[in-house]
Amino acid sequence: MENIRSITPNLQQAWLEGRAIVWFKLYGSARDTLDDWYNIVTETVKEWDPSNPLLIINDMRNSAITTHGQNRAKEFAEQIADHHGRVAFVIKEEFLAPMLNMFINRRLQDETSNVEYRDFIDMDEAVQWLSELAHV
Repeated sequence: MENIRSITPNLQQAWLEGRAIVWFKLYGSARDTLDDWYNIVTETVKEWDPSNPLLIINDMRNSAITTHGQNRAKEFAEQIADHHGRVAFVIKEEFLAPMLNMFINRRLQDETSNVEYRDFIDMDEAVQWLSELAHV
């Protein structure tokens, strides 16, 4: 990762693949952490070159899935409706995958037909999936 930047004590941002992929790491699931994530990811999307695919990793291995987080993620999906690309969620526990898949399929995917969402347990797999579009 290139230049990991601490946005807050509970949120980091970095770039991969020559700034083609942006990575966000959340530490905890407090409302302010989720609000900070929403604000920085929205700001990043506003600055994104629309001719390039939107490629985002949300590393949630040190956070939990909460109602407020789901609401913020839905608001984020609405913000990127005009983009094309992929968004990966990396989680720590495999047993959370069915719940996250249901949320992705029912609440996020409907908002953005040009953006694919997927959850991963393995960070390298998430990066590989996003990298498929990084240099197209």
